[in-house]
Amino acid sequence: MRLFIVTSGTGESSDGPLPVSQMPEIVVRRSATYADSLLAALSELRSENHFCDVTLMSEDGTFQTKVHKVVLVAASGYLKSLLLDPDLTFHDHITVPCK
Repeated sequence: MRLFIVTSGTGESSDGPLPVSQMPEIVVRRSATYADSLLAALSELRSENHFCDVTLMSEDGTFQTKVHKVVLVAASGYLKSLLLDPDLTFHDHITVPCK
């Protein structure tokens, strides 16, 4: 499998899109531990408060943590529907109801 990435700006040079020959090739390897490593890295970023773009909190205020919106959206259909709803605006926190 060959994947190409764009390493500069919009992927266009002054003469237009970069030719495929100038794009770096990425070799993709399958790994039984990749998912675990990825989750561990995301957890470490969150615990160090890096790239956290929203605070998730319980309605009663007993729980609060900084999180990555993209992880919430990927992990929860409910939160995805909330965050993608154009009628709702979330600035820096999301409050979820307690059961």
